[in-house]
Amino acid sequence: FLPRAPGKARGGLIEMGGATPQPPRPAGGPVGTTVTVRNLFFNTPARRKFLKTEQTEAMRVQDVLESIALAHPAIAFTLHIDNRLRLDLPPQQSPRERVLAILGPELNGELLEVQSDDHGLLIWGVAGKPAIARGTAKHQRLYLNGRPIVDRSINHAIKEAYRGLIDPVRWPTIVLFLTMHPAQVDVNVHPAKAEVRFRNQAQVHGALLSGGRQALRAA
Repeated sequence: FLPRAPGKARGGLIEMGGATPQPPRPAGGPVGTTVTVRNLFFNTPARRKFLKTEQTEAMRVQDVLESIALAHPAIAFTLHIDNRLRLDLPPQQSPRERVLAILGPELNGELLEVQSDDHGLLIWGVAGKPAIARGTAKHQRLYLNGRPIVDRSINHAIKEAYRGLIDPVRWPTIVLFLTMHPAQVDVNVHPAKAEVRFRNQAQVHGALLSGGRQALRAA
């Protein structure tokens, strides 16, 4: 279903089977957008052979939706897999409320707030206390202007902020949102737009390292 805006009587519907999309047509439905996927790769069996178990693929789908939901706390998200509710996030949450809704409300007292304003580079996020460091980077999320990214320099700054506080083979629980002018970053260095290139890499690294250390020292 295509978006139905509040106050509008209907939205639209687009159906696609294989590579043949049907023309859009008016349709009723709840406010918002609904995406339904059934029999994925039914006409490309070679790709289907590379899928992992149903549980693994379901976790990957949920991870993608959680990543989008973290960047948009004002929007409600629900996820159903095989008619089972896997995710139910209410609208109009604060950024911290959305983080806790996804990472777990039990972490409320374990997350420290990180803030920085460095010449047009705004940083807000939450950093977990050393005691909740994990064995994987699953709970390490980075966003730039609302887009999830991965960046080696940012990862290095995070590691340095926690140096001496956690085992080097463990990963801190941390969610960071960076906001900067689009002209200060090149987003066209990775096919999936996952990696970026900052015009001033040193500024980003320094601001994150300083903000992380200040939050940890204050605690």
